[in-house]
Amino acid sequence: MPVFGISISEQPKIYFNHRNTLISLLSNTLNEAIRLLVTSFPKTATSFLPEWEATLGLPDKCMTAPPDTLPKRQGIALAKLLRTGGQSKNYFIALAAETDYQVTITEFRQARAGLSACGHALNGEAWPFVWRMHAGKTVVLSARAGRSYCGDPLRAWGDKQLECQFNQIAPSHTILQVGYDQ
Repeated sequence: MPVFGISISEQPKIYFNHRNTLISLLSNTLNEAIRLLVTSFPKTATSFLPEWEATLGLPDKCMTAPPDTLPKRQGIALAKLLRTGGQSKNYFIALAAETDYQVTITEFRQARAGLSACGHALNGEAWPFVWRMHAGKTVVLSARAGRSYCGDPLRAWGDKQLECQFNQIAPSHTILQVGYDQ
């Protein structure tokens, strides 16, 4: 037979109240720890999302407007965290696909005897470092009397956010050109 202290053997109700209080406290602590783990990962972060954004440098200079919903903010943080980096065509094509762009990439080379044929472009010494990303259709904005201001371009096109993001991550020794359909 187990030996209990005086308070337990004489007043079992007190023992059970203490035990139930400790169990409740430990259960609450465990649930809070699980909630903390779940909400600390960027995909499910709520209270730690500002810390993740600060760590990842978000919002960055390429964002034209800050994301307005929590799921968008979580998705942007997760995408930036999980990016592995790369310099291949496939990496940049997959990255563009994340933002709903179907792109093609063209790499250039310098004209060389034996490799170049009649009709090929005569690219200079810097052309091996140039690559063009063709991003498909774009909206063309034209200046209009009464709606445009002094200094506005007469015509503008392209996706500045897309171009900024790719210029940020493009290898530093390369020159990125972005082309669009007319």
